[in-house]
Order: sequence, then C-alpha cells, then structure tokens
Amino acid sequence: MRPPVIYIQERKKSEPVWLKAVAPDDLANANSFLRLAFPDPVVNAILKAFKTASVAQMSAKDILRASGSPFLDEKVPGVARQLDLIDAGEPLSPILFVRGSAQAMLDGVLADGLHRTLAVYALDPEAKLPVKLASVDWAALQNAVE
Repeated sequence: MRPPVIYIQERKKSEPVWLKAVAPDDLANANSFLRLAFPDPVVNAILKAFKTASVAQMSAKDILRASGSPFLDEKVPGVARQLDLIDAGEPLSPILFVRGSAQAMLDGVLADGLHRTLAVYALDPEAKLPVKLASVDWAALQNAVE
C-alpha cells in the first residue's frame, strides 16, 4: 500500500523591503537585550559603536551561524509576524549585530533582528540582509569592567 500523498502549499516568496536607517525602537530593544548579557560600560560602548557602524550586506544563514542563534521555523509567532510584514511590503529595520571575538571566545551577538533574520532565512537562507555591524575592543572592555 502506498502512503498518502500530502500536498504542501508553498509560501509565496516576497522580497523584503528595508529601511535605510535603524528604527529607534530597535535600538531601544537592542539596549534592553544587551543589558541582560553585559555590564553597563560594555553596553554603552556597543550602542556608541552602532551609531557610527556602517551597513553591510550579510546572508541570513551567516548571521545566524555567527551568533549561535537557533534556526527556528516560520511557525514561531515572531517569525510568522515578520513574514506577514514582508508579504505586505512593509519596510523592515536593518539588523543590529555585534562582532564577536575569537580571542575572547565570544560568538557574535544578534542584538536586534532575530525574527527578521529568521523570516528572511525561511524565504532564502542565502538572501542578503542589511546589517549594522558594531565592533568593540573586547579585551579593553573586559579590563575596564574588572
């Protein structure tokens, strides 16, 4: 006996529209998240770095890998919401990413934009996203905090 054939409706693949600048509430979200993980002097240095950081185009897959973030599927509510925004043509804010340090054995930190990144990943893992890359001197910050 043959197993039943299951037809899966494929999701239409919309192209995300991106804002040129980071939305103010995304910087506030990054601030809130980072304060859970790092002491105030480190967070202040990261937020300062975001203000002058350039925007790079990075693949969704690489952002997730560099941050060690989980590869959640589109059924997760936050990801589904971002997919709905993409389908509606709503512009999305660039991703906020803090570069890690191999020397300090720190993964990069996806400070804001996990669900946006996962939504784009669900559409195309190789798709490029605008990412504000903050670089900080982890060794100097560690010495300042100690």
